[in-house]
Amino acid sequence: MTAGVIIAMMANWKLALVCIACIPFIVVGGIIQMWQVTGTTKGVAKLYENSGKTAAESIENMRTVASLGLENKFYEHYCEALNAPFQASKKKSPYNWVLYGTE
Repeated sequence: MTAGVIIAMMANWKLALVCIACIPFIVVGGIIQMWQVTGTTKGVAKLYENSGKTAAESIENMRTVASLGLENKFYEHYCEALNAPFQASKKKSPYNWVLYGTE
């Protein structure tokens, strides 16, 4: 990086100073993005754990579930378990709009 700054200063010092002035903004943006992504990943993993357990239980015991006619019950329980991650991601989506320009 130092060699790049020296070469840029020699080639066009005004443009190099403008680029150097932008470095703190780029660093702060990277830190905010890293904070947002790690926080979202940890929170969502815990929320999806419950729905994963429900799906795994119903698949492991597929014959029992089918013989007792509990498919709809497991489906409803799975949908309820997915509601918490959905609400959490809905809460975080305005931050994604600002940081990434997407929903």
